[in-house]
Amino acid sequence: MSESVIFRTDADASIGAGHTIRCLTVASALRKRFIGEIHFLARSMHPALREHIRAQGFRFTLISNPVWSEVEALDRATSSMPAHAIVLDSYIPELWEPSCQRKLRGLCEKLIGVAFDADKQ
Repeated sequence: MSESVIFRTDADASIGAGHTIRCLTVASALRKRFIGEIHFLARSMHPALREHIRAQGFRFTLISNPVWSEVEALDRATSSMPAHAIVLDSYIPELWEPSCQRKLRGLCEKLIGVAFDADKQ
């Protein structure tokens, strides 16, 4: 079974697209060195950006169940394909809590945090 790298990021009118554009840049560079699948997972994503991600050849999944925690959503994403790495580029406070980080580390080999600014909470 192939492995994946999952980018957990959001983009909409309230937060902008910077997180997702940064992740797309990293994903494009990674694609040249990684043979597994690159997957974007978001709770909120502008439809045009969602289609742009897919047009670049990356898998995209919208977290459609509002009841799922961040861990549950990522656990479901990794259940069909093991994650080599999960990249977090988000201001969602739950993702940065130590208990959440411990659980996420159990879902992948590498957990990479890109952006967190306590002032943005």
